[in-house]
Amino acid sequence: MTYEDVKAEEIKKRVILVATCAKETGFSTRQLASFISEHYFPISNATVHSYLQQRLPKIDPELYQEVSKIIQENRAKTVDNEIVFNRIKKVINLLLEGYTVPMIVEILNEDTENQYGTITVYTIYNDLNLRLRKIVDDDIFLENIKKILERNSFLNLNNQDVTVANFIPFTQITDGTMVYNSEGIEGKNKRTKSK
Repeated sequence: MTYEDVKAEEIKKRVILVATCAKETGFSTRQLASFISEHYFPISNATVHSYLQQRLPKIDPELYQEVSKIIQENRAKTVDNEIVFNRIKKVINLLLEGYTVPMIVEILNEDTENQYGTITVYTIYNDLNLRLRKIVDDDIFLENIKKILERNSFLNLNNQDVTVANFIPFTQITDGTMVYNSEGIEGKNKRTKSK
């Protein structure tokens, strides 16, 4: 056996161990990383995620289906957490004020009253692409958020200033309520989605 074969076999064993732990404990990827690092071998949250989302489907598709459900359940739970919900509201409001995702990360991490922990670009993208869908079922609102993200990405590539003015109709997030006005500030067609 070559070194590469041994290494591939060791990774496969680790992937199965991580997946089995996920199945038996129901832990989130972050909790799994902590548990496995404490009891087996050092591993990061990102590596746990990579093992479960990229490697496991190729190694054991059946186990992947079971573990995938657990991961989705854990993601859904996070929006029920008040701190996460408040972070999502703040992220949306900053995005609507014209800030880009990297700028939002910087603002949240520099906040002296930061109750969110360390925020990364991936945290914000998960807030906007996964968690927001658990809170809002307004497809128009979600599509506009997606357009803002796409526009910001394009403008970042071209190193231009990013503003949201006149890009999305008036939208505001208040205490658990998201308001979307499809006719602008003076329009009559207002929709409200409660948490």
